Amino acid sequence: MDHRVLFLRTLQDIEERSKSLDPYVILGVSALVRKLFLEKHSLVDSVNQHYRQKLKFRVGAGLAPDANSFPPGSFWSQQDSLDPETSPPGIPTLELGRKEFFQHVVVVTSGHAHTLKEVIRYVAHVSGGVHLGTPENIKEQALHSIDQLFLVGGHSMAIRQLLAVSRVIVKTLEPLKLAVASDLKI
Repeated sequence: MDHRVLFLRTLQDIEERSKSLDPYVILGVSALVRKLFLEKHSLVDSVNQHYRQKLKFRVGAGLAPDANSFPPGSFWSQQDSLDPETSPPGIPTLELGRKEFFQHVVVVTSGHAHTLKEVIRYVAHVSGGVHLGTPENIKEQALHSIDQLFLVGGHSMAIRQLLAVSRVIVKTLEPLKLAVASDLKI
């Protein structure tokens, strides 16, 4: 399959999954985001090699609290405020490059700050987005403990976070999607 078609179909899949209420459907976003951005030969890099578009992720600032100040069993999660369109009024926005986006802290648990990349990998490798596994270190165990205890909007906290991640990614990749679709005459 042409990598550009694969890119368009992957983006379409993420967009459709971001509208779902089914946790199984949302879980699959982690595998798609991995394919787009986090693999050694990512799909976005492969496609954008030709188009050379500067990707800027517009996110809600999300003032993550100091991880060390959280008592055991408590947590903070950015959730919908990651997406400026669903964040509460008055939350400032940031424009982040790719590296900064995936290093953005979206969850704080007892003594641990978890980046977007870590949450995506957790959902992919522990929750079953790619394969079902067990937490591999203390940081993942802290995330897992909170993720198993609390529901946000009817979903585990980590899976629920993927909804806002999906929306931000779809909006960020829209110009690249349009350029590819134009070249393919789709």
